[in-house]
Amino acid sequence: MANYEGTDIQIDPKEIDLDWSQLITDEQEMLEAGYPLELIAHWVDNNILEPFSVDNQRQFYTQDVFKATVYQAMEQQSVADNKEVMD
Repeated sequence: MANYEGTDIQIDPKEIDLDWSQLITDEQEMLEAGYPLELIAHWVDNNILEPFSVDNQRQFYTQDVFKATVYQAMEQQSVADNKEVMD
């Protein structure tokens, strides 16, 4: 996976409601689960998620979405910690 840094898009992992037991998920399921479209686009544009197509829908491996979510949450926490130290 590529560059995880460089987005100001915030998510609350506690509010994400994705079925982690599924092997794959599609973009619509991610949107319904609480992921912003801008974040999905950022992940795809930066090769963090590599989509593939099934029935003309963008699909993703759920484990890749999980990893991207963890890194996003860690990056957000790092930024918050840095702000706290600077204040």
